[in-house]
Amino acid sequence: MSKKSLSAFRWRDCLAKLDVRNPDRAARLMMARWFKVASLSIKSHELPWLTEADRCVWDTPCGQLPGYCWPGIGQPVLLLHGWGGRASQMAFIGQQLSAADIPSLAFDAPAHGDAGGRHSTVLQMAQAFANVAASVGGIRAVVTHSYSVGAVLLAHKEFGVRFDKMVAISPSAYPLARFDEFVRPLALSEATLQAFEKLLARRMGAHWWQRIAPLNNVAQCQAQGLIIHDRQDGIVPLAEASALQQHWPGSQLVQTDGLGHIRILSAPVVAQTIREFL
Repeated sequence: MSKKSLSAFRWRDCLAKLDVRNPDRAARLMMARWFKVASLSIKSHELPWLTEADRCVWDTPCGQLPGYCWPGIGQPVLLLHGWGGRASQMAFIGQQLSAADIPSLAFDAPAHGDAGGRHSTVLQMAQAFANVAASVGGIRAVVTHSYSVGAVLLAHKEFGVRFDKMVAISPSAYPLARFDEFVRPLALSEATLQAFEKLLARRMGAHWWQRIAPLNNVAQCQAQGLIIHDRQDGIVPLAEASALQQHWPGSQLVQTDGLGHIRILSAPVVAQTIREFL
């Protein structure tokens, strides 16, 4: 058994015992797990794309957020990685945009990559996105990956971040589905689940799932939209991209084959599609 599997087994065992003896403590243990961000290192294949970027650090109310800036002309495009990701995952797109004289930047969201902390929320990601966009004097467009589409749409709605175009790669349209995938296999008591829901509401606000749901917020987005999703994505089903397109007036959906959920970020055909769109 790997260390990761062993750690998950011990966590489940501890949770099961607390579920019976102390539902409130069990709920706190779930909170720590739900908001924990897995550590991810820079991959060797990303390094060549980072050599053309300047290392940057943004001081924000969310803390210091390290990242990269690729040169170009005019307002930049902000590249935002997904949950559990890091800025370096967006490096190929940044390098390709720079080759077309389109400037871009990418930062590690709170508790991601080289940013400080171990726990975060989509609300913090949205606030960080708004802070960085404001610090550079505004952005022309944004490229999101996976779960970060919800953070950007929330920042657009609640923090007034404006951009003319938006690209959503492998977007997660149903955050509540990810929540159900986390909770359902645990088979917890009603007392623990109620305690967990109370803690979530205290941290995220009442009806938090409605507040962050991309399908609730995308209709208010006036930006021109492009959605790119792979048919073989094993993390987020293609159906979620289709649902987002249906709720996003005027947006277009481009489907790829064989790129999955992560390799799609470094596919030349995807970068070319984004360049042409921008």
